[in-house]
Amino acid sequence: MKKFAFVLALSAACAGLAVAEETPTLFGAAPGGPPIGSDREVCWSEPGDETQNIGSSEVIGAFALETEIANDFFFTSDQTITLARWWGGYWNGTPIPTNSNLRFYDDAGCIPGAVLAEYLNVEDNETPVGAVYVYSYGLSFPASANTLYWFSAQYADHAFPPQCGRLSTSIETSCPSVFRSVYFAYPDWTPAADVFGAFFEASQEFECGVTANTETTWGAIKGLYR
Repeated sequence: MKKFAFVLALSAACAGLAVAEETPTLFGAAPGGPPIGSDREVCWSEPGDETQNIGSSEVIGAFALETEIANDFFFTSDQTITLARWWGGYWNGTPIPTNSNLRFYDDAGCIPGAVLAEYLNVEDNETPVGAVYVYSYGLSFPASANTLYWFSAQYADHAFPPQCGRLSTSIETSCPSVFRSVYFAYPDWTPAADVFGAFFEASQEFECGVTANTETTWGAIKGLYR
């Protein structure tokens, strides 16, 4: 699926890309394109917004570069996440097929704490949606009710150019998304908006198999932030 999606998007992507920078940058500008829908059956949803920036969350071994973006989430009943979905894209060069590193963290006071689960160098499902990409990966992560967790999606080691990262959603939920990178002089988790100098809340979405109270809906969760 990944290779097929890559072939479909390659010619269109090449037409609009500028010449790559000689060294990596922190983020890519808003890609534009048609609005991203959110009509899926999900237990948490912060869909990507094509008018927002793409922040670097990747490994480029040739530059000893590692960046990572994490965003928080929680449920009001016990759940088991069965599929993680996120949005992202490429800049600073032509898109190439890449794998992903996925991590779930506990909370350490509105920043990620200890790693609870990680899936390294996995071949996710990558599909072009307009000028961006939607990614998904099936897994099993149990989450307790009313407990804050963090999800990180990072492109695994790849050649440069291009660069790859997570697309922002449009509304901040709970804690701000955070960024870290020794390469860019942010060794500790730092609010992504402070790093990029613009609003940034990483897009992410989860499908769940309910393990307890089945009455909780995404609408009820959103209501907690009104």
